[in-house]
Amino acid sequence: MDEADQYCDRVASMHRGRIHALGTPGEQRSELAGRRRAEGEADPKPTLEDVFRDVAGSGLDEQGGDFRDVRSTRRTASRVG
Repeated sequence: MDEADQYCDRVASMHRGRIHALGTPGEQRSELAGRRRAEGEADPKPTLEDVFRDVAGSGLDEQGGDFRDVRSTRRTASRVG
């Protein structure tokens, strides 16, 4: 996520094959920060990782395997080149 934040003009956050957040890294962070402030949370500077976790929700842990599938897919993609 750090590379996306540093080098990308636009970032799409997907979960289960659907785009849930699309925009510049700054727009996505600002949108999440605004929602968190509205909900009374105190974290004023979310990262893109926070945006992804917000998009994916807690379902990653509850459904068992979704997050690991993403990581193994990334590993496979890096091996293939």
